[in-house]
Amino acid sequence: MANSRVLKFPEKKTSAKKTKPGAKEKLSQELLRELTKDEAYREFASAEHVYKEIGGSIARVRKAKKISVPDLAKKIGKSEKIILRMERGEYKQYTQKLLLQLASALNAKLKISFE
Repeated sequence: MANSRVLKFPEKKTSAKKTKPGAKEKLSQELLRELTKDEAYREFASAEHVYKEIGGSIARVRKAKKISVPDLAKKIGKSEKIILRMERGEYKQYTQKLLLQLASALNAKLKISFE
């Protein structure tokens, strides 16, 4: 019978670098200030906001009308995964036809506005 030994390594002592409270937040604010100076970033952030607004509206109306994700997906001919991506604001391939299909399936009005 072979001698079996268990090797134990000493615990590695890590010293967590302490930062001042709020240092991360301050850095985040500074980074955001710098990013918003860039026109391309502003356009990207604006577009992301639109997708999240559309998705949030779809989710709110769907839930208010008590329509399930599978039912909505079936009504518009998309997968459940696509509906969930829409509701999270991750879907970016909206067309006028798709928005009209969603409005019809949700029995809701489609309103597009420029402000």
